[in-house]
Amino acid sequence: MLVPQADVTSLGSAIFAALAAGAFRTIEDAQTALCPEYRVVEPEPEAARVYEDLYALYRELYFAFGKPDAPAVEVGKICPRSAAWPPLQEELHETTDLREEVLAANLELVRRGLVLYTFGNASGIARDESLVVIKPSGVPYEKMKPEDLVVTDIDGKIIEGTLRPSSDLPTHLILYRAFPGIGGVAHTHSRHATAWAQAQKEIPCLGTTHADYFHGPVPLTKPLTPKEIRSGYEVNTGHAIVRRFKNQQPLHSPGVLVAGHGPFCWGTTPADAAHTAVILEEIAAMALETITANPKAISISKHLQKKHFFANMAARPITDRRNRDLLPVVPKSLRARAEGKCTASKIFLRTRLPDVP
Repeated sequence: MLVPQADVTSLGSAIFAALAAGAFRTIEDAQTALCPEYRVVEPEPEAARVYEDLYALYRELYFAFGKPDAPAVEVGKICPRSAAWPPLQEELHETTDLREEVLAANLELVRRGLVLYTFGNASGIARDESLVVIKPSGVPYEKMKPEDLVVTDIDGKIIEGTLRPSSDLPTHLILYRAFPGIGGVAHTHSRHATAWAQAQKEIPCLGTTHADYFHGPVPLTKPLTPKEIRSGYEVNTGHAIVRRFKNQQPLHSPGVLVAGHGPFCWGTTPADAAHTAVILEEIAAMALETITANPKAISISKHLQKKHFFANMAARPITDRRNRDLLPVVPKSLRARAEGKCTASKIFLRTRLPDVP
């Protein structure tokens, strides 16, 4: 089969989507129009044989399902190659790259001055495996290595690592379960954003820098009750954030101020989450200085907010490969503008952005 040299998965999906929609008569026509540079990719022989064995097993199980006389099936006996083939075993816990990403995100928070000592943390999730990688508790950033990071399942059970995960892990897990479009979370106690959280005030959208990243004010949670603080504090912090976003798209406001605590930010990757944390701190600082200069300063118009937010979203490069289909929607007018500028390398936008009234 002919496939593009770059962005194989997204472009391949776009080709077949265009074919299914009737835009082209054949796969070859779609390939020629959408990605003129392509190459022939032959499957690895051993991988193909394993697939054939697994498909045969699938058919056997499918047609035997529900029959009282169906024989017991052991995958390793019927499909011995799949049990012994190294790549299948390696992919079960493929967290090396994610560890590197999460470490880089944590160090970015330090480089940008958002973290003092061991305050703050960043994490990432491998959605396919439901595995979360997070900074360990109490380890100095300057000494942290990828192998120090802790891998847990989505319920918080430690899968890999000998150190204790960050105490904020339960909050991160709540967010990953509630917001399926996010791939990374960053939490800091950065000065200006935390000051707004301690003042229990949302950050108003006073300018276009803010509007480029947040659609409206930076939201604020309600304070936790004494009962929520006494029992399951970190879990209840996550629930407070989720409640605040009940009627709001998480990727339209990729961060929140937890009342009396500090900011939590997220993105499609750990790097995106750290980037948002840096932007939020700058927005918080600018807002504070604006109100100091003019206590009567007001938010910019809804029209200007909308224009900047959705235009910036349409132009923003997509850095995630795991959650590409879960990115926020873009209004129809801006979607058309973005599609008009699409090149072959970004053709997937045509099938990814749904209509919004």
